[in-house]
Amino acid sequence: MENGCPRKEAGESPERRVGDGDLSSTATFIDVLFAVVMGLGLTQVMKLDWFESLSFSSALNSRFEIAVIFVGYLTLFCSWWGYHRSLRRRQEPRGTIGVLIFAVDILLLACYWLLLVRFESLLFVLSVLFVVFVFYVAWDTLRWLKERKEPPGEDPDAWQRRAVTIFSMVFMAVILGAYVALDCSRNLFTGLEWVFVVLAYVVLLEYRIHKEKRYFGRILDLLVLKFRYKEAN
Repeated sequence: MENGCPRKEAGESPERRVGDGDLSSTATFIDVLFAVVMGLGLTQVMKLDWFESLSFSSALNSRFEIAVIFVGYLTLFCSWWGYHRSLRRRQEPRGTIGVLIFAVDILLLACYWLLLVRFESLLFVLSVLFVVFVFYVAWDTLRWLKERKEPPGEDPDAWQRRAVTIFSMVFMAVILGAYVALDCSRNLFTGLEWVFVVLAYVVLLEYRIHKEKRYFGRILDLLVLKFRYKEAN
């Protein structure tokens, strides 16, 4: 496909061309939903007092709330970037697994919407972030299952990309567990809550960097039990 127009390859069947067109439409539809979610989030932010006043002192007094809001936007932007990185690497899968992946995409967008409109509670934000990483694991697993069955076969890096997602999900679970154990929201330890906001930024950025660099290779292999399959590599 070039400049958004399908190109017929030698021996290509009409059914295949329709499938490619459907995939392009699916990606465009997901992009539109990303924009809708961002717009809904901005509408919610525009109702806040510090935004309406456009006062530096008001924004400074609300800096913690603003920091939590940007957790949601960072999640959304990184997800959009990662989604298109994945499309450049492999086409969106078709068939039953393709439908399941599309369903996970919709559920993820619903989670992003919640992050952008329900930012009053850091506990809620951290809980939704954990759910987001659970869906990321499901998404990567579905992609891996599909790639094993279709040419050109399994991506050699698919194991470690999936392991990176599991690693970050565990990281997020530890952060959420620590927040609940310390009972930060009930005791209003604002200083300590800042630590958890920073940790949320760290896990989101670390996840995207880790997917590109894939360090801690032995740990990643262990997370997906790759040692069982060494004879197949």
